[in-house]
Amino acid sequence: MRKKRERKYRTNPLVGAALALSLLLTAAVCAASFGFYFYVKRESEAALEMRERCAYEAYLSLCEDLGRREMRAAAEALSRCELFGGCAEADGLRAAILSGSVTDETAEALRGALDGGATVYEAVKRADEAAGRALPQEDDAGDASGVWATLRDRDEIGEAEAHRLAADFVGGGVTLTAAESRTFPPVYTFLCKNASADITKAGGRLLTMYVYRHGGAEVRDGEVCLSAAKKFICEAGISGAAFVSETEEADGYAYVFCGTFRLADETVLCPGETVKVGVCARGGAVRFFDATGYYMQRPAEYDVPRMKFDRRGASAQLGADAEYLTPIYVEGRLFWRLSGVKTLLCDAETGEIRVQNPSK
Repeated sequence: MRKKRERKYRTNPLVGAALALSLLLTAAVCAASFGFYFYVKRESEAALEMRERCAYEAYLSLCEDLGRREMRAAAEALSRCELFGGCAEADGLRAAILSGSVTDETAEALRGALDGGATVYEAVKRADEAAGRALPQEDDAGDASGVWATLRDRDEIGEAEAHRLAADFVGGGVTLTAAESRTFPPVYTFLCKNASADITKAGGRLLTMYVYRHGGAEVRDGEVCLSAAKKFICEAGISGAAFVSETEEADGYAYVFCGTFRLADETVLCPGETVKVGVCARGGAVRFFDATGYYMQRPAEYDVPRMKFDRRGASAQLGADAEYLTPIYVEGRLFWRLSGVKTLLCDAETGEIRVQNPSK
């Protein structure tokens, strides 16, 4: 009877083996879970440390670039601070940087922040507040920064549209690969083995392009190359650009153009709104394009002072033939320029004569 009862309650060997296997698997899963947890924790800490290092590097670069007055590099460093430092966009500081109006108070607030134990976030925030106080208010001075105004209100395009535009500009049926870019203004960057192109997210404008042109195409003269440069500028959406200078290079030409606007019957040149174009002599194809100066400096509207001295009046002031005078607009002032051994300028509002180029 007792043996029968023992057989009744005895565990089947298969059940015991299954139970042992289940316990073993449970233990293995628990061990793997703990191992994965510690791995994730270690990797997370390493990623956080790397992010903090990147934020600090960006902060140091920002301070150094401001000290050297390299404003575009400083704006790019600020973008990296925002990305890695976890802070919101510092619009006041960016506007001050790009307009070149960073005050000593702003720079000191930025440089001295980390000395007091602040984070990159707090340093940038403090400098942004200082820059915001230093900039004129919109009610008093309109656009505080005055830069990138032609792109600011344009609709943002997607990457696919930017890719199509970049391929059209580069030409040759190339295959372009998108690359991450943290420059300012925000752009889509596309690369291939012999070309690169930056398309602005706002408005889809070609900002910069470089193409290594190779092959045995026919060598073209300077007139054809200049014509190619002018045509390319128009295709890039920049109308009315005026030819400024030409530099002959070993394998082509480098041209500089500037923006213009119409005032009465005159075409006024804006020397600060530069567009640089490089053309390869073989085939007369554009290999370099940079419209950064144009889009950075061109305002949405020109605040032109009253022209009290027209072409004839400026001619009398300068003692030169009126046909040799060129109207230019520099830093909110309108001048009549007479180029020669010395560059003479006549202020169109006051008639004052200067022997210098105010754009330099």
